[in-house]
Amino acid sequence: MATAIVLHRRLTGRYAHGFSHLDRWARAGTAKVLPWRRVEEGNGHDDIGTYLVHAVVKPAAGASRQDAALALRDTLDGTSCQHEFDCCGCRIQRARVLHMHGRKVVLRVAVSRNY
Repeated sequence: MATAIVLHRRLTGRYAHGFSHLDRWARAGTAKVLPWRRVEEGNGHDDIGTYLVHAVVKPAAGASRQDAALALRDTLDGTSCQHEFDCCGCRIQRARVLHMHGRKVVLRVAVSRNY
């Protein structure tokens, strides 16, 4: 089942991912994200696996399709971890855009835990 999300482009990078809400963000549109497809198994401990994510983006007024694709990457990349020490087990995602064609975007997302 597809999930609809609002996309925001990260304009500044002054703060670590757990505090990225303190950076400046701009609305870049919406996306319909299809279910993630696992392409690489994790090791069962800190590496959860790698996924391909297919989405259809709808740029906001004044935003380009590329802005919306990069905002999708910004939305799926990072962590919400605010712990002071490592080994907390929080989930970390590293996303990159692999392909864009029109409004369709394919991302590769590597997911791990902070151990």
